[in-house]
Amino acid sequence: MVDWQGINIGNDTTLKARIGWQGLTTEEYKDSGDYLLITGTDFENGLVNWDTCHYVDKWRFDQDRNIQIKVGDVLVTKDGTIGKVGFVETLKLPATLNSGVFVIRSNTEKLDQKYLYYVFTSKIFDDFLNKLTAGSTINHLYQKDFINFNFKVPPKEEQKAIVKSLTNIDKLIESLEKLILKKEAIKQGAMQELLSGKKRLDGFCGEWEEKKLDEIVESEGIVRGPFGGALKKEFFVSKGYKVYEQRNAIYKTIKIGSYFIDEDKFQELKRFKISSGDLIVSCSGTIGRIYEIPKNSPKGIINQALLKIKLDNKKVNTKFFLYVFTSNNFQSKIIDNSHGGAMPNLVGMGTFKKLKFLLPTLKEQQVIANILSDMDNEIEVLKSKLEKTKAIKDAMMSELLTGKIRLIKSKSKNTKHNKHFEDAVIIAVLSDMFANNDFPMGRKRYTKLSYLLHRKKEHNTEQYLKKAAGPYNPKTRYAGAERIALSKNYVKEVKRGKYSGFVSDKNNAEAKKYFYSWFGLDMIKWLEQFKYNTNDKLELLATVDMAMQDLKKAGQTVNLENIKNIIKSNKEWKAKLKREIFSDSNIKETMDIVYKLFGDRNE
Repeated sequence: MVDWQGINIGNDTTLKARIGWQGLTTEEYKDSGDYLLITGTDFENGLVNWDTCHYVDKWRFDQDRNIQIKVGDVLVTKDGTIGKVGFVETLKLPATLNSGVFVIRSNTEKLDQKYLYYVFTSKIFDDFLNKLTAGSTINHLYQKDFINFNFKVPPKEEQKAIVKSLTNIDKLIESLEKLILKKEAIKQGAMQELLSGKKRLDGFCGEWEEKKLDEIVESEGIVRGPFGGALKKEFFVSKGYKVYEQRNAIYKTIKIGSYFIDEDKFQELKRFKISSGDLIVSCSGTIGRIYEIPKNSPKGIINQALLKIKLDNKKVNTKFFLYVFTSNNFQSKIIDNSHGGAMPNLVGMGTFKKLKFLLPTLKEQQVIANILSDMDNEIEVLKSKLEKTKAIKDAMMSELLTGKIRLIKSKSKNTKHNKHFEDAVIIAVLSDMFANNDFPMGRKRYTKLSYLLHRKKEHNTEQYLKKAAGPYNPKTRYAGAERIALSKNYVKEVKRGKYSGFVSDKNNAEAKKYFYSWFGLDMIKWLEQFKYNTNDKLELLATVDMAMQDLKKAGQTVNLENIKNIIKSNKEWKAKLKREIFSDSNIKETMDIVYKLFGDRNE
């Protein structure tokens, strides 16, 4: 890191805020106008949310030119939640700041403004703030302290490369968040239609029955928790029967809670005992959260903040009921707001038991529940991907902003990486993207995908040979790439009967950091288009592309007949033309796909 330079906020930036005597009162905040006012509460996902901003009079905007906001400004909160960061990517209208926000602008050529933003969102700045506030109740970031923040930066060119990488992953995070919101909205719409009978599924007809809640449960199937006096703290013991509490319903887990009762108390309160398959519902404060007790859960009872429901599964499907119960329509019926400003409670048990809803046949309930469950599973996969992507971004920032990984070759050091290690990283990333324990990444699949990656990024596939399964690089198997990926725990091998392949392992995130620094996030997005392609389709694509390249190098016309001749002329390939996947129409269609994927390099 000999080429990194030190930055001091006091010397290398201008740090401005609304000074005390210019302070605004909330009475001056307007709901409309021509001049926006930015506060710390208007920061959302690292940007300014203009839709939540208030407005001020023109004279307040004109009052201090130093805090008239520009595109590219970095904003940091100095009151309340200190260190919250926002970047001004666009300006909707002229804007100024309230007294709780700093604006920071680089005043040196050695510091990129967006790079500065990422430093403020990193652990580097968090550590500075933590040292500043250690052992105190400070809730203000003073300028006299802020100007002592120091950090190092790489050359400007590398800063811009880092900014590009982090901006790309931010866009990926944003696109995942938007997709999750879209999928959740679609699911809500589906729930409204399917749970009300407004939309009927193919193969089902007939009227739905209106049922009351106490008509679809077993005897004594709805029970509110014991009164507080029956379950005082002095009754609790260190080990015994678990006392289920409201947090178990809210967070949908049996692992929370450390209260227990002994055998005598359990027998006394056995009316409130919990069994696998029972539903528990939160009854106070956070109302209406419901959770199905899983199999092999600890024996126990509910406390006073819960109620339990034991469904009659001859009348109602549990999953269907859970969707009905969590629907907006049903949730609105179970909350008692009759106490005005007081904390809302669950409606009285008499009212609760008589709540009505429509019920189709058990078979239709099952089908509806399966449809909604599939939607939930899709959303959960996206949420998991979002969390992984955020974790990758955090890891990238930790590596890139400290120089542990370099995106631009240092002039003082040769940073060229080994080709076998690169192939190991590619195997790891492809396994994470395209494989799981049920369907591990086979050699045929990752070889075709890596071929397409190199074709896109480097326009060079000379290391690939014409083999029966299409372009194949034997070095990934025999020269060490697979061994490297396995030894570094980037991937692990999984066997499914006679079939084996690779899946992501515990250190896969490390491989991703290398991949992003070498190939960029755009390559991840590009590869995602092949996620649902079969191995045969990938083989067809790679084979046709390789034949087209051969024709171009030989100065021959790229057409169907010449591609077929290339395939016929190779003893490993000629049998392909007997397969349906290599039909004339499929080859023609694949030629068009090749042009779209790789542009005019093949024309």
